[in-house]
Order: sequence, then C-alpha cells, then structure tokens
Amino acid sequence: MDDPLEWTLRVVLALALGIHSILDVTDPCHKGKSHLLQVEESLPRWFLPAVGVLRALAAFQLFSDIPQAVLAALAYSSTVWCGAAYFHVRRQHHPVAAVPALSFVALVAVLMAMRVNLLSALLGTTACAVLAIGLGFVFVTPPPSPAYVALAGEVRVCSDIAYQFMGRNRTLSKAERKRLSNAYVWFDWWSIPQESLRSFCWIEDDRLERDQAAGIRSIPFYVSVSRFFICLVPPLRHEDTDQICDYGTYLNRGWCRAELWCRYLASSVTMAEDDEEEATAPAVSWKILPVIVVSAEDCVEFGSTETWRHCLAHEGEFTFEADRKAVGLICRAALDLKLIELEGPDGFPRDQDTFRVLAARREDLTGAQEKERTVEEFLKAFKFASLQSAVKVRRGIGGLACATLSGDLPHFATQDDAEAADRARILDDEAAYYVGKQLVFAVLV
Repeated sequence: MDDPLEWTLRVVLALALGIHSILDVTDPCHKGKSHLLQVEESLPRWFLPAVGVLRALAAFQLFSDIPQAVLAALAYSSTVWCGAAYFHVRRQHHPVAAVPALSFVALVAVLMAMRVNLLSALLGTTACAVLAIGLGFVFVTPPPSPAYVALAGEVRVCSDIAYQFMGRNRTLSKAERKRLSNAYVWFDWWSIPQESLRSFCWIEDDRLERDQAAGIRSIPFYVSVSRFFICLVPPLRHEDTDQICDYGTYLNRGWCRAELWCRYLASSVTMAEDDEEEATAPAVSWKILPVIVVSAEDCVEFGSTETWRHCLAHEGEFTFEADRKAVGLICRAALDLKLIELEGPDGFPRDQDTFRVLAARREDLTGAQEKERTVEEFLKAFKFASLQSAVKVRRGIGGLACATLSGDLPHFATQDDAEAADRARILDDEAAYYVGKQLVFAVLV
C-alpha cells in the first residue's frame, strides 16, 4: 500500500502541474502568464505551450503503476521548476521571484527521497538543475544592458546641452541604431590580457607580457575600426578605495585618455556596407562618430571634446608609471597616422588647418621631446611654399600660429640671413591680425 503522505504530495504536485499546464498551453491567447513572469520576448513563442503539454503528461504519469514512469515524471518536474527558478535569475528579476519555483523543486526532491533514497534524490535534483541551467542558456534571452537599451532607441542619444544651444545637436540615425543592435563588442578591460591572469590561470610570464604588449599596441586599431565608442561611466563606488567612480575619474586615468585621443585621431574607415537603406555602393567611407557617454540609464550623450581636450594622455594617472611612456608612444603613432591621412596621397593636406594644428601640437599632445626646426624644416613640416606665403595666410592657420603652437616662434623670428629684415617686417605687419583672429582660434581648437 502506498504511503499516504507520499500519495498526498503527489496529488499536490499533480495539481500544480495541471494548473500550470493549462496556463502554459493557453498563454498565446491571453498572455497572462507571460505578463506575470515578465517574459518580454525572452522565450520562443512555442516554448510555454510545449512545456505545458509536457507538464500535463507528467501529471498523469505521477499516478502510473510503473515506478520508472513516476520517477521520469518527477525528474521532469524537477527540471522544469529548476528552469523556472533560473529564468528569474537570468532575467535579473528580484530574488523572491524564484522562491515559488524552488519550493516545488524541494517538494519533488522530498518525493524522490521517499520513493528511492536521500542520496539519489540529491544527485537527481543536482542533475536536473544542471540540465535546466543549460537549457536556460539556450532558450532564455538575458535582459539588455542599460547602455544597449539607451542606444538602441528607448532613450534618445543626443549632443550635450552646450552643443544643442549652439544648434549643433546630433542623434543616432535609424541605420546607426540598427547597426548597433547587431554589433560585436570589443571591451578594453577583458580584451587585453591583465596581470590578474597570473593569480587564477596558468600562463607563462613571457607569453602574458608579449600578448599584453601586442594588445596594447593594437588599441589605436581597435578604436579606429569601431563604429561606436561608448564610455560606460555611471557613478559607482570603487570596491577597494570606496571612492565614487564616474566620468570625471574616467578622464583622470591615463589609459582612458589615451583611448579618447586615439578615437579623436582615428582615420575615416572604408568598409563594405551591409545596411539596406545605404547599400548604394559596394563600399563606403564613414566618418568617426563622437564618443558616446553613458552616465546613467536615462542619460546618454555624445561627449564633446571640450570636456577632455586638455586631458593629455601622458599626463594622466597610471597604476604603473612605466605605462606613461607606452601611452605616449601609442598617441604618437595615432597622431602620425592621422597626419598621413590628412596629408593625402599628393602630399598636400586636404584639411590644412587641422593638419597644421595637430602637427604643431604633436610634442605637446604626445609628450614627445621638443625639437628645434630650421626655417626649411618648418616650412616642410607645415606645408608652406615659402615664409612669405606662410605669414600672409589670411584665413585659417598660418605661419605665426604654427610657430607659436609648436614653440618655433623665437627661432622662426630671428633668422640671421639676407631676408631677416623683410621677415621681421612681415611678422610685425601681420601680428595684430593673427593674434586677433587666427592665433586665438588655433589655441581653442
């Protein structure tokens, strides 16, 4: 004769399976259970009805005369409720949401122990939990991150208030949001081998240092070919220092500054176009988007260079002082590549002002050693045909601005040769114009 307690528990379990079976099978009609569980398209549409049918079969098998059939029904019940509990975990619901499902897992474990033994019940429940978690990874879609939700369109991405005031607002286009929804992610911290690998993963020191150096040298490339550069900088408290970390502390870090400068100096990229709306040519060149700063779930803006243009990478904070030199080399390489791009194949800059400002501030921006130039070297470096043409530039960045920004002004103004008097006179005549219009503009760029 069956144990009355065990039979009663089977009846309770069968009733629960029957009720959930009805709700699951009819869910496509009323969406009641999907709404209660906050499914939100995280499961395939057929998933709940299929589970409901199997629940009904398991409810009938609980009263089978075949012991193996009863154990199979118990195993399914344990798996389905372990999966229900893991669903809430994967969807990041409140921990209390998993309690009802876990109570049925405990009920099934008790029934298994009563029909077999305690050890078999524990091992069987563990196996069912592992299977349920594996199926959860396959079928349950985790919730999108706040940054993804914001950038995908639920929160509008726009320029900061200063740029909006100047009428230079920018938003993500529909095509850009579509690309973002199918984008691959390169995350700087986990994509470059860290020193912490030594503590939990066997790896040779030489290999770690070699791979780390190669990854660091590749940062300008990764940044330049990325369609989107996103700074995730919500205000959070540091685990070790207990200090608040946000966009301000991000801008203090040397490596973070280096990535921003590499992004700013990145070259335009030519790639195959896969967007239906813009597939007018086999390949297109696209300009680098501004940095996107995510500082809260509802605060996503295009970061203006005005907030970090004075944050030179080699002057930032470093955990290892030796990184300061490495960052300088990286920024120098990125700047040189940008100058090559601006120079063009014919050796004549397409954007003379940007080329001359960056060339003039090369040592300042990258921490390189300053060097003195002769007049000929100066004219060649800044693409001037002659000294007279350099100082007579009326629009844009001319000779005096380049000399001032690069530190060549004293040497530039005191050349002792046959044309010294003419050069001094030209400089004196043009000084007011350059200081009043051009030089101030160059310093503010």
